[in-house]
Amino acid sequence: MRKARKRRPLYGAAPISEENLSLAIEHVGPIFRQTYGLTEARQPIAILDPWDHVVDGTPGERKRLASCGRVAAGVVLELLDDDDRPVATGEMGEICVRGDYAMASYWRNPEATAETMRNGWVHTGDLAVADGEGYLYIVDRKKEMIITGGFNVYPSEVERALCRHPAVLEALVIGVPDEKWGEAVKAMVVLRPGESPEPSDIIAFTEKEIAGYKKPKQVEFLNEIPKNTQGKVQRRDIREKHWAGRTRKVN
Repeated sequence: MRKARKRRPLYGAAPISEENLSLAIEHVGPIFRQTYGLTEARQPIAILDPWDHVVDGTPGERKRLASCGRVAAGVVLELLDDDDRPVATGEMGEICVRGDYAMASYWRNPEATAETMRNGWVHTGDLAVADGEGYLYIVDRKKEMIITGGFNVYPSEVERALCRHPAVLEALVIGVPDEKWGEAVKAMVVLRPGESPEPSDIIAFTEKEIAGYKKPKQVEFLNEIPKNTQGKVQRRDIREKHWAGRTRKVN
């Protein structure tokens, strides 16, 4: 008699919202494994194992589901500031790695190599915070940060706030040109079936969740968020459409 094999669904490429992941665990149990990696390294950088998906429902336990796990065995990783200095626990820094598993250079692209490889580190462009237990929480892509009225806004924080609205299934946030603020926060939202809130309802909800300067100035409803074949959101392509005809991609 053959023994049944346990299935271990693997997810990655882009974060799953804490709410959707919790729902999946309720349905099939804590059988998932998440890996965080990048093309420039040939092994996973961080792993959220199945036992990390066992949560008791308290905010502290549920928060772990929003992480990308702990640093994988054999990986040398630091969160560095803009001067390539390590940040303290709980402070935000760029995920940087080095080691034999990391790339030496980009093929025939010295400019990109110089930008990514600095002081012996591969700079991933991902901004993250590490907690006291070593779990990494990716805040955003460094290049996707929105600067509105001189304030920094990270799209993923606004997207998480939007997804806490009961009518919102999925959300994407970008910075668009604004004559007064330089950039304005724009949200593109996919609604749950049967829901029909007004854009003003969505904006008012976010005011209770995040600082006022982070709330969307515009809300557009979509049938779906454009993604590539790997399930990654095509944020850059969407943003480009709003900045078309401008020589600078900041304002």
